[in-house]
Amino acid sequence: MKNAASLDNKAQALSELAVFGSILLIVLGVLINYALRYNYQQMVEQKVFSEAMASADRANQNFTPSSVQHVLIKDIRIPDPSNPFAIGAITTVGASAGVSRSHSDNFPETYSELPILSIEINNQVYNFTTANLTHVYNLPLLAKMKYLFIYGAGNVHQTDMATDESSAAGRRGCYWGTPASDPIYMHEICSNGPTTYNLTILDDCDGQIMNYHSAMARCRMITDSAVCINKCRETSFVTDSNENCQDICGFIIPIPWYCKNNALARLFQMSSPQGEPVDMGVQPGTQDEDKIAHTMQKTESASSTTTTDSINWQSNKQRKIAAKGWDGQLYNYTDAGLTEEKKGVTWSTPK
Repeated sequence: MKNAASLDNKAQALSELAVFGSILLIVLGVLINYALRYNYQQMVEQKVFSEAMASADRANQNFTPSSVQHVLIKDIRIPDPSNPFAIGAITTVGASAGVSRSHSDNFPETYSELPILSIEINNQVYNFTTANLTHVYNLPLLAKMKYLFIYGAGNVHQTDMATDESSAAGRRGCYWGTPASDPIYMHEICSNGPTTYNLTILDDCDGQIMNYHSAMARCRMITDSAVCINKCRETSFVTDSNENCQDICGFIIPIPWYCKNNALARLFQMSSPQGEPVDMGVQPGTQDEDKIAHTMQKTESASSTTTTDSINWQSNKQRKIAAKGWDGQLYNYTDAGLTEEKKGVTWSTPK
């Protein structure tokens, strides 16, 4: 009886060990999986931060982008402890960071200084501009004021300053000085002819990466004076009694290419005015393809049997990046994203 009870206790202990041991291994596998994900995420965040710091170091140099937004995406295989070869699913981790010039002279003067979006996917880098430069010349004051209102003061750079812009008198083409007739006292001196301005416009709706809604809102402001006037009054853009929203918005300025001939609808591939535009940049979703080749080979000799168990695993996770080409058409750039791994185990059994 004692032997039978002892055997029952041992059997129960082995059963409990099998059950709780398997649970412990599952929990341990989950913890390892979480720790690896967290570690890889931290690694990606540190890498994109270091890239942003390197861009910041280059940003103060001439002919380098005035602003860089880094996006880093990495596909990593997380081992599966339940698989004999530890082959697990592909996990995607990502992070982003940006940097801009901090000094006052931060306006891009050349096309090489345009702000860019840098997308890195599995060590492959794609750079896209997010704005474009436009030059306009010999503008009257109302045209200049409309450019300032439509594009924003930070995106308009005056390349030829004829008068002091810090006062209402300066905006009328006048400045404070001492005329020859009275060299002792300061007077408001106005030019005989109309003052004109040369401007460089940073159009943040005309890069390789564009936003449909921002571009459409700008087009309405340029082509519809009523929309422009209402927005001007809402934002209290006009502070000088000699200027008013109706005069500023009523002045006609050149219409950008994307506001003509239904260009935005074609570019963003809208089938109807009520359709949804394509978002530029990294597209949601991936095209996944997995291939697994599992082979087992046995070789027998007079003394032993040799077994080789091998696996060839491939995972192809492709992404698309939508961006505007230099011809004004939408292009999809496809990332390769191929991951391959081979593993094998060989053992011998004596006869």
